[in-house]
Amino acid sequence: MLHFGRNLFHITGVRINAPHMFDSALAPIWVSKVLVNLKGDPKSALKFFYSSAGNQVGFRHTNESYCILVHILFCGMFYFDAKNVIEEWILLRREIPGCDLFDMLWLTRNVCRTDFRVFDALFGVLVELGMLEEARQCFWKMKNFRVLPKVRSCNELLNKLSKSGQGKLSLSFFDEMVGAGLSPSVFTYNIVIDYLSKDGELETARSLFERMKQTGLKPDVVTYNCLIDGYGKVGLLTEAVIVFEEMKDAGCEPDAGKTTTAVNLLQEMQELGIEITVVTYGVLIDGLCKKGLVQQAVGYFDHMTKTGLQPNIMTFTALIDGLYKNDCVEAANKLFNEMLDKGIRPDKLVYTALIDGNLKHGNPEEALSFLNRMVESGMELDLHAYTSLVWGLSYCGEVQQAKSFLNEMLNKGITPDQVLCIRLLRKYYELGDINEAQEFHNDMLRRGLVDEIMET
Repeated sequence: MLHFGRNLFHITGVRINAPHMFDSALAPIWVSKVLVNLKGDPKSALKFFYSSAGNQVGFRHTNESYCILVHILFCGMFYFDAKNVIEEWILLRREIPGCDLFDMLWLTRNVCRTDFRVFDALFGVLVELGMLEEARQCFWKMKNFRVLPKVRSCNELLNKLSKSGQGKLSLSFFDEMVGAGLSPSVFTYNIVIDYLSKDGELETARSLFERMKQTGLKPDVVTYNCLIDGYGKVGLLTEAVIVFEEMKDAGCEPDAGKTTTAVNLLQEMQELGIEITVVTYGVLIDGLCKKGLVQQAVGYFDHMTKTGLQPNIMTFTALIDGLYKNDCVEAANKLFNEMLDKGIRPDKLVYTALIDGNLKHGNPEEALSFLNRMVESGMELDLHAYTSLVWGLSYCGEVQQAKSFLNEMLNKGITPDQVLCIRLLRKYYELGDINEAQEFHNDMLRRGLVDEIMET
């Protein structure tokens, strides 16, 4: 100890073994001075802190001394030791708010070359110790001083908040992360989606799932399983199966332990005494089609017929419409004929799907054929049917026919929206019918269907 004290004297000019040095009120100032002078020698600074000063009876290191040592250790890349010192400091000063801990560390940052990761270490230790409110206070300070913690450290706080019955706070902290400019990782989203799903906030969970994909992040099997479990636990069959099929479609390997609920949900519902009806399958097939999972919808359609259930008009309509919208024209036409063979009479919705699908695939003659059959059956065209005709015929370049149907719907008191009128007007311009376009535009203006100034 004597030899170490002499070395420190040569470095710092402070005689460590001077009588009663640590009994003086100035002792904390001397300790800080010694530490500052030892900033180039982290190992000696650490030894002095614990061996020379730390062993003195009745002496207690100040907050400043702790912070100076932490900076020295961090700058010297003694990260493990720095973390231990931070932990000791926090445990000895539990009464200090997280924001004040940050302030103390911030005020001593110029002791040596500042490594701003030291503030992430402070935040991380607070989280590890379960001092979650103090960690949030520390985050607010870090945000104000623009020395944000790592996303990984934030994930740890999110995880602890959600698992300690403070899920609402985890949602709030997620928003704070994003608002501060941090980019959540897949793991970040998984934590929040898992909490929301377990709490029954499935609409919000699904919304966050979509938001996650929009940022360019690819959901993993954990993400999908969180949603599947959430939907399965409240009996939302369609949503659970849709997410499961989306997961397979995205190339994620299903987790056998967690996706069993989704895969066998129909069977489990039956075992629970819940009746699986044609309507159940119809809703499921419609949901899959709207998500673009048409092949999976066909699979459930086939499964339904194998169980002895006969598809109704709603089921056929959903699948026919889905097939057209996913470029399966032949399959859609074939399914329509199958429906007729089963003696199911087409309704307005089926015919509208057939007309819309054929027009969008450049088959105006086929579409008009279905229109004639619809009219011959005594059905009146509604807004959806007229919209499909005007839009589809415009797409096919049949602008005069499209205009004729537009006038027909107007004469019947059915008002088209501005988007439909603009669609037809732009087609006139595309085909070079300038005079016809201007005449049509003026007519629409008189009727109040389009704005006076608009891009064409």
